[in-house]
Amino acid sequence: KMDLDVAGEAPGAGGLIFTPWMFGERCPIPDESLRGAFINLSINRTRQQMARAIYEGVAYNLRWILDSINELYGIKCETLRVLGGGARGIPWLQIIADVTGCRLEILPDPRERLAVGAALVAAIGLDIYPSFETLKPLVPVDKVIEPDTSHQDTY
Repeated sequence: KMDLDVAGEAPGAGGLIFTPWMFGERCPIPDESLRGAFINLSINRTRQQMARAIYEGVAYNLRWILDSINELYGIKCETLRVLGGGARGIPWLQIIADVTGCRLEILPDPRERLAVGAALVAAIGLDIYPSFETLKPLVPVDKVIEPDTSHQDTY
């Protein structure tokens, strides 16, 4: 239901902003006292705008982290592999791609990939596989989401 609300709302959520720090923040600024909030919230806001603002707030926080990694270590992320339960929500993934400017690669059975990844890393540690490169055929990409460049002015 939330994905439908988000998909029906225009990028930018009508100027509504959500900060996703419900339990404080750990990266890129470790501050446990930070809290989530809606900014520009009024009685005229819709459920759809609030849902979109939540998705966008999480995506902006991810962009902040990626920008910090680039600034601190000179690593620019152009492609992100997506796994876990959130990888099933296409509207949210499109927002992440649009806000971060990154190409997203979704793996098959994304909810199971965390456990599979841990097992594969353990297999390298046990010398069952010699390197991460040898694991690539075991980690196929199921779907790709490219950033929608028509949303660049908004994000």
